[in-house]
Amino acid sequence: MNDRAKRYRELCREVARQLNTKPSDERVVHVATLRMMREAIQAKLIAGHHVDPADLLRLDEALRTYVPKEQHRVDIQYVGTIDRCPKCGYERPASPEPPPPPKPSSPAIPAAAPRAPNVVQLEPRRSGI
Repeated sequence: MNDRAKRYRELCREVARQLNTKPSDERVVHVATLRMMREAIQAKLIAGHHVDPADLLRLDEALRTYVPKEQHRVDIQYVGTIDRCPKCGYERPASPEPPPPPKPSSPAIPAAAPRAPNVVQLEPRRSGI
């Protein structure tokens, strides 16, 4: 078996694992063939030959229809606080006492209280001065 046939079988196994199916599945064979074509085009490009970018784009588009997007899952677990580091022995200082509750505010000025006018009344002018 030549190197290209070995590489094709490797690609079939990789694709079968990725699609979670048997290597003999029609989709696996199709995707492995497309990937093999993409590798051949890349080899031409690396060797300095002219490659039409549209060919690569068409291959990528065809591969996207068969291969699902990878979904990353992140599990976050919350743990309690640690008062002493097991590695370096640092001890976290105790948290300070909570502040006292605020004092009740003074009663507000009633809205109905009359406000003193800010105008000084002047006596009428006398004539003849």
